[in-house]
Amino acid sequence: MKKISKGKTGLLIACLGVFALAMILPAFLFSSRAAVDAFTSVSSSNAVEVGQLWDSTNKTFEIGTMRTLLSYISTDGTLERINTNNQNAENIRGYTFGGKINGQAVVVNLGGYKWQVVYLTKDNYGNRIATLLMTNNDGTTTYGNSSSNYGGSSFTSGFPTSMYGTSHIRAVTLNNGGAYVNITSNSSNPSSVTNAGSPSTSHQYALYTAPSLGLTQYLVQPNNVWYQKEPQLLGADNPIGYTLNNESLSTNITTGWNSDNPSQYSYQTKAYYTQWGADYLWLPSISETGTSDSDAGLWGLSSTERSASSIWWSRSGNYLSSYYVYYLNSSGSGYAYNSVNYSYGVRPALHLNLDSAALRAAQDAVSTTLDGNVSVTATYSSNENGAEDVVTLTFSPKNPNVSKISLAIDSNPIIISASEASAQIFINADNKYQYKCYNDENGSIVLIIRAIMQDINVTATSVGVNASVAGGSGTIESYREGDVLYVIAHPATGQYVNTITIDNATITPTYYKAQIYGAGNAINVRYTAMDASNLFVLEFEKLFASTTVVFNLSTVLPDYEVPPTVNGGGGVGIVGTVAAATSGGEVRMVGNDIANGADTDTVTFIAVAYSGYRFVGWVNANDEDESFGNSDTISLTKEQVNGKVIKAVFEKTDTEYTTNGETNNQDEIV
Repeated sequence: MKKISKGKTGLLIACLGVFALAMILPAFLFSSRAAVDAFTSVSSSNAVEVGQLWDSTNKTFEIGTMRTLLSYISTDGTLERINTNNQNAENIRGYTFGGKINGQAVVVNLGGYKWQVVYLTKDNYGNRIATLLMTNNDGTTTYGNSSSNYGGSSFTSGFPTSMYGTSHIRAVTLNNGGAYVNITSNSSNPSSVTNAGSPSTSHQYALYTAPSLGLTQYLVQPNNVWYQKEPQLLGADNPIGYTLNNESLSTNITTGWNSDNPSQYSYQTKAYYTQWGADYLWLPSISETGTSDSDAGLWGLSSTERSASSIWWSRSGNYLSSYYVYYLNSSGSGYAYNSVNYSYGVRPALHLNLDSAALRAAQDAVSTTLDGNVSVTATYSSNENGAEDVVTLTFSPKNPNVSKISLAIDSNPIIISASEASAQIFINADNKYQYKCYNDENGSIVLIIRAIMQDINVTATSVGVNASVAGGSGTIESYREGDVLYVIAHPATGQYVNTITIDNATITPTYYKAQIYGAGNAINVRYTAMDASNLFVLEFEKLFASTTVVFNLSTVLPDYEVPPTVNGGGGVGIVGTVAAATSGGEVRMVGNDIANGADTDTVTFIAVAYSGYRFVGWVNANDEDESFGNSDTISLTKEQVNGKVIKAVFEKTDTEYTTNGETNNQDEIV
């Protein structure tokens, strides 16, 4: 920061201590330049204008005009490419993207007024903000509440009349509400305040101050803007050369005051001094606006941009008097001070949160295309105390037949992480938005989008099984277990599954349990017929595209066969041993290739009974006197099984037999 200099005080030196000159001082400080080029005459020669930004009906921002604004204040028309490294009006005039030419200021229509973008920076939470200054005065008013009395002249009074935090212009004229000094006598030193209450919703500035109208949640208070909080800035860009009251919200400035005496000239310890830090609409200081082309201030305004239809108030208090406040002349090239009972122009400023405003506009640009098995909910989180501004879309399956959901933004597939903790932030190729996507614990997919400034369409496609029954009545249930989707048909009493149609391929089941080839969009498709309990189970393993299934019913009970097996029931082997099964079931083996293994290596044998059969026990097929028990799952060592055929023995049950976990473990694999 620049060190405060007292080298520019010559202009006022003749007035030091001579308060009687206050009435002629304005004319003394004005330059001879006329106000003919006031910035109110915004034209293509001095500015590029953006249309209406705010949609008051829907309490949102017009995405088209928001795009236009971003194109004028960034290097490529995106939010990501806005230079927020303290860019002032002079820098912005030099931007040449989006049809803007060098030398043009940027003016936006926001609410019922025109505003110039005068500064680009970040707030204390890292949000991009654009400081907007009204392009012209909006009428005139006194700084205090009286046109005939200006209050006391003591810096040490309870509430000096030049203190912006308790000024009538702040509380009532700008509709910020709160406490203000009620001036009642020329000779009084105000010691109390009047409460203006909350911002009025019928005031001309209600849109910028009343939260219920929606805009304030996209505005940033001075409390969260570095250059209005830091004491180093105070006085650095003003032409006075002294630290001035009301310029900063800091309350620990000890240098730069008149005679370097903060105890005599500073308002920092007074009640309500920093009240304006919570306002959304505020008067600028002369350190921010500057006073001439040679003293352009923090915002780097030109004289044309500073000019107005009349002289206008700043918030900066005079360093000599407690009832004088600085103002700027109409030509944009001069300044002066006067007492608070004079009527001058009102030209406020505000901070627009570009991150949250652009995202709010973008929310209305997000559309979704869903298939019939997917639903979506959308929520918008505005910026509160630094929270991330996001549009959140949650895609959920409408029924359990959906095994997964695929997403794409404008036909570009989205990478989905396994969990929120590992969800990576992705930026699209045009740098126009960021997103992250993850599966939540409810089987839904959450897509979080930030900073999008283009119309996008999110396509959500379910990957699952659309199952139904035909030729009769029945119910269908389904559930997932890992990569396997189970679809189970329950025909009505007296009806049975005769055939199944999978994606237009009709299959006639012939076995109790079998693979299906050439149908279904899965790595593996299996079925299990359970005629004893009249169920038919389809298993889709690693489904990669949606599949349609129709269970065709009839009143004829199918006569499902048992697949041919080794020794009557089929078999499977690991080197060193063989498993076999009698009719009515099958054996599954789990274990290592034990041909060269240690004696401690084991093989696990699992007996699976078909419907209408039950498991009896295990025997050595070479010597059936050797038994291995009747548990449907056994584990044997290499020494026990080497060179043997381990056979599972099943026997047929009667048709009234009810399956259970002890005698028929078929239900355990479905």
